[in-house]
Amino acid sequence: MIVFTPPGAGAPSSGDGQDRPISLASAGLRAGAASSLFPDPRMKTNFVLRRCLSTALIGLSAAFASVAHAGTVTTWYGDANGFGLVPAVASGDPFLFSDLPGAATNADTDAWIARDDVVLLQGGFSAVLNSSWTGQLLGASLEVFSGGWGMSGAASLYVNGSFVGNVSNGTTANDPFNVAVMDVFDLSNVLNGLTGADQIEIRPADDYDGGVVDYLKLTLSVQDPAGNTVPEPASLALASIAVAGVLATRRRRLD
Repeated sequence: MIVFTPPGAGAPSSGDGQDRPISLASAGLRAGAASSLFPDPRMKTNFVLRRCLSTALIGLSAAFASVAHAGTVTTWYGDANGFGLVPAVASGDPFLFSDLPGAATNADTDAWIARDDVVLLQGGFSAVLNSSWTGQLLGASLEVFSGGWGMSGAASLYVNGSFVGNVSNGTTANDPFNVAVMDVFDLSNVLNGLTGADQIEIRPADDYDGGVVDYLKLTLSVQDPAGNTVPEPASLALASIAVAGVLATRRRRLD
């Protein structure tokens, strides 16, 4: 039985002083009980139609009243240019680390980062990603486009010192080629620790492993006080059921 009850409000009145949900099935049953009042079958059909339409409209009003006010904030680090190579590489493409310049710092993008005793790099990527938002933070994800990490074992992604996940293997059996990889990390487990100046690290299995980062893309979902209304999935489903009920009722009437 499908019951439409507006969230956060009382159920539709049954007419006897008791608040009860009104369903499509109960509407039909009540119509049958009152059939003696409608000697003309068309009058009975109209009665049932009105009750079903009323129930469906209650469902629609509930669906569109239950919406989430949300907005998205996106922050980039890097330039998303396929490591600066020509042609630019995409996820899954091979590349030679020797075609990249050597990194001067561990925060460089489009440059090969590996242990270098000359510039005192210890391997791994580390940079601060600056972002800003207003309102309540609802969710976050981090997209990382990188390559080459994993020669000595899986490299790990950390946000503000907390482990988030492993970076996909960017090495190949066809040495000296590496491969570009795209990872998207859910930041739910570190959501409360995001500050707007967040330390993003790729920590290799050892200091002699190397790799390259093309870009980081941080996507934040926030409560938007003035912003767009985004219907919740459950509300959309409820609206679809209500509309389907209206269309089915009208079709039966035409038949």
